[in-house]
Amino acid sequence: LDVLDDDLLVVVAEQQAVRSVPDLLAFSAGCRRLEAACRRIGVLRVRHQSELSVALLRRFTNIRSLEVDGCQARWIPRLAATLAMVPGLTSLSLHPPRDGGGGGDISSGGLLTDSAVAALAGALHARACPSLLQLQLDERLSEDRCRDLAEPLAPSAGLLLCVAHAAS
Repeated sequence: LDVLDDDLLVVVAEQQAVRSVPDLLAFSAGCRRLEAACRRIGVLRVRHQSELSVALLRRFTNIRSLEVDGCQARWIPRLAATLAMVPGLTSLSLHPPRDGGGGGDISSGGLLTDSAVAALAGALHARACPSLLQLQLDERLSEDRCRDLAEPLAPSAGLLLCVAHAAS
C-alpha cells in the first residue's frame, strides 16, 4: 500500500467500504494516509443498524452513494437522522432483508411503513441530502407514500422515484 499513489489508495479503500464498514474502519486504522484515503471514498455499504451513526458517517463526508443492505422499517428513523452527515449524497439505496424477516416483511407493511416514510420525507424536507438524485427502493409504494417521498426531491429525481416505485 505504501507504493500506491493517493488516488489508487482511495480505490482500495472503496473496495473495503463495499465489503463492510468494519473492514473499512480496520483499514483506516493502519496509518494517517489510509485514514485520509478512507475519508475520500464515494461509496459506502451499511449492513447493520449500528453502522447508521453520526459518529461514523461524520468520518466519511464525501460519500456520494449509500447502500443500506438488510434494512428494516425500524432502521429508517435512525437513517433519516444521520442523512445530514452526507450532504453530497446523490444515490440512496435501501434493500430489505433477503429472507423477508424482521421489520421489513410484508406482514408489517413493508420496508417503508407510514412512520418510516414520514421520517425519511422529513429528513429530505429538511434538506439533509440536497443533491439526492436517486432513491432506490426494493418495493412498490402506494401513490401517497410515493408522493410524500418525491415532493422534497428535485423534480427529475421525484419523477424517477414515482416511475420506478409507484404501485400500478
